[in-house]
Amino acid sequence: MPSTTFQRILTRWTWNEFVLQTSPDNINKAKEEVRLIMRVARKLKPEQEDNFAVNSADAFTKQFNQMKIAIAGMGLLVTGISLIVSGIGIMNVMFVSVRERTKEIGLRKAMGATNTDILIQFLSEAIAIAIIGGIAGIMLIRSTLYFLGTAIASFDFGGIEASSIDLQMDLLLTFYTFLVCVFLGLLAGFVPARTAANLNPIDALRHE
Repeated sequence: MPSTTFQRILTRWTWNEFVLQTSPDNINKAKEEVRLIMRVARKLKPEQEDNFAVNSADAFTKQFNQMKIAIAGMGLLVTGISLIVSGIGIMNVMFVSVRERTKEIGLRKAMGATNTDILIQFLSEAIAIAIIGGIAGIMLIRSTLYFLGTAIASFDFGGIEASSIDLQMDLLLTFYTFLVCVFLGLLAGFVPARTAANLNPIDALRHE
């Protein structure tokens, strides 16, 4: 394409650039050659700085990777805070449950239940609460992706078939989510379950 035609088309969007193709082995040489040609074309003196930029695809790739790392770091930070808050919430629920069922714990111990039985019971309840919350979160995300995909499919992206954009959750990511829920319930419910398991059956039966 002639450079004048290229410039006339791109300046519609206030762009003013040239795109050149070269082999990966000659990128640095090509960039330096283009820089010298541009300085001569713009009549820049040796002491003047470049009033243009010479970029390569690897620079954009590096910048994109940096953006991905920043977004992933922010996502991990938000996720970590959410997990801490969720763990505290589950722990509070389990402490309330232990307090309200103290007589039940004493009765079970009086009938032969061991500390391990009580511990497993309350840990199971904490894990169940975490898994139910995880399932609710996964369903909410899947619904959001569905409605988002439907909304995207209704727009025209300049010839790109938006209907081919498929937004789905990775099955492996869903499996990891369940593992995190189990670990969170186990971690948050351990202290309340330990407290319930160590209750004295006589004191528990007398609790009002």
